[in-house]
This record gives sequence, structure tokens and C-alpha cells, in this order.
Amino acid sequence: MFRALARWWRRRRAAPSVSRTSDVPAGPAGDRPGDDRRRGLVVPVPEFDGRLETHVREEHEWTDRSRGDEVQRVIPAYVETIVHVDRACRPAVAVPGQRRRCSETPVGDFYTDCDSCLTCSQFALEAPDLIAYVKHPDTPEGALEDMHCAFVRQPRTPEEVERAIDAMCGSEVCGIRYGGRDPEILRRIAARGTASDGAADHLLG
Repeated sequence: MFRALARWWRRRRAAPSVSRTSDVPAGPAGDRPGDDRRRGLVVPVPEFDGRLETHVREEHEWTDRSRGDEVQRVIPAYVETIVHVDRACRPAVAVPGQRRRCSETPVGDFYTDCDSCLTCSQFALEAPDLIAYVKHPDTPEGALEDMHCAFVRQPRTPEEVERAIDAMCGSEVCGIRYGGRDPEILRRIAARGTASDGAADHLLG
């Protein structure tokens, strides 16, 4: 856990924020375009009410020391989105056997574990139209570590499912999860090998 936190902190410090757009109203899907046309970067359209705050992170180099050696990696530009809601978060288990999820996303097979989010922004690289940070009114202002990511809408197409699995494989604490029993999706998760170990609540039968 401490190594994961250290990797997150180093990567986050290396990601400059060059643009910020706040006070963009969020609402049911379809209310506005789902992408930032200035940069060609995706901004989510949540299926619940809230206010969007977006940060555009520039492409940057990051020194990965996770395996002992120093490896220079290029992190592409991405949009990091925060959805501000006016309700306190009451995490709950939607289905027996699953972990606690954000009260803004009470249903759906893909979900995130509220209690394990490291605010690593991995989702913004893989599935920025599906997952965003959620900030509730009881979160201290500026305290990014007290927010958590959540699926703002469920994947609808095979391509979106694949990107949700990409984000799942990038989570270092299995915080992005699949709680359904669709055998095809479970096969696709299992095909990722160790990268997706522990991220599904059910095993392929």
C-alpha cells in the first residue's frame, strides 16, 4: 500500500494542470457534448445531477521506479473531472458479495470501491467518459485525497466495456470493480491475467 501511495504521489506531482474549467452544470446524459472540443479530450456526462470541474493535464514524462529500475514513461494528456454534488456520501453495498460503492451510483455492474480509492487518476487515461471523481459537501475544500472516483455512467458498448476493464487493470488496489456475472465480460477480465486479479466479485464459472 505504501509503495502504491508513493507511486501515485510521484506521478501526480509530475502532471501539470494547464487549463481549468469549473461551474459547468452536469445533468442527465445527453444535456451537453461529452468531449472538450478545444483539446479533443473527453469529459464525462454523468447520469446524476452535479457540477463539473475539469482539469486538463498536459502530456508529461514520468519516472517509473515501481520495479526498482528508473524507466521514463510518457503520460499522454488527459482530462481529470470532479463532479460536485450537494448530498453527503453514504457508501453502501448494493449486492451481497460486493464492496461499498458511492451512493451516487447505487446500481450497475461496474462500480468503484469508495474505501480504497487512491485518487490516482488512472481512470482519466483509460475511461474518462465513464469514471470521474465525486466530491460531496462533507469533503474538506482542496482535500483531493478525500474524494473518490465513481462510474458516472455504465459502459454501453463492447468498446466501452474494454476501456472500463483497461481502467480496472490500472488500479493498484482493485478499486475499480466488476460485480456482474456476464460470462463474456468475465472472460475478458480473466484474459488480462494478473493485471485484473481480484477486480471481479465473481469468478468465471
